[in-house]
Amino acid sequence: MEYKTEAYLITCLTNLHVGSGDTNYGVVDNLVQRDTVTDVPVINSSSLKGALREYFRRKWQNDKDKNLMLNYIFGYDKTDAAAGTDTTTNSKAKKGEYKFFS
Repeated sequence: MEYKTEAYLITCLTNLHVGSGDTNYGVVDNLVQRDTVTDVPVINSSSLKGALREYFRRKWQNDKDKNLMLNYIFGYDKTDAAAGTDTTTNSKAKKGEYKFFS
């Protein structure tokens, strides 16, 4: 299987605070996700994928074809199970075809 890799530069238009994953009970602190090797701030791929999935889920919510594209790109998630699609036994349940890296 051949993969195509593309890199994107993200510019923040508003404040961005991607936490370190520690529980802080709603208090914004100065802990930021950082690369373990370079100590440079990073947006982990799971955070980025989740944010993009949520954006497109809302943008395409009334278009059935776009929802199929959403599941093709990102895969099925837990909200599909809550909506009556059992992702553990359903033959449609699968991972997304796109891979995300930090």
